[in-house]
Amino acid sequence: MSTFPSLLLMAAVASGSLSAGDQMRKISVDGRERSFLVHVPPHYDAGKPTPVVLVFHGAGMNAATTVAFTKMSAKSDEAGFIAVYANGTGLGRFLTFNGGGRKGETSAAGVDDVN
Repeated sequence: MSTFPSLLLMAAVASGSLSAGDQMRKISVDGRERSFLVHVPPHYDAGKPTPVVLVFHGAGMNAATTVAFTKMSAKSDEAGFIAVYANGTGLGRFLTFNGGGRKGETSAAGVDDVN
């Protein structure tokens, strides 16, 4: 697994107590602040193993638009997993991930989401 998703997963489940609902979190990756939204289902029990699903948005989107677009939080509530929506980088609310081989702002800024 690459660095960014690995750090995202660890930060989501280890950054303090989790409670039901949506929580915006931040971590530092390669000197850049990165944000992500954690959705915890209403019947979450910290004493039981709980699956975590990482949700990555498409170009020009962000965590909030991905929540509405995918309906993954509703599925999280139904199936009992924690959903983590990563935010890419870019301008304003229109974000993207740099998977390599692309030109653009994230590439020029040296962002590497796959490393």
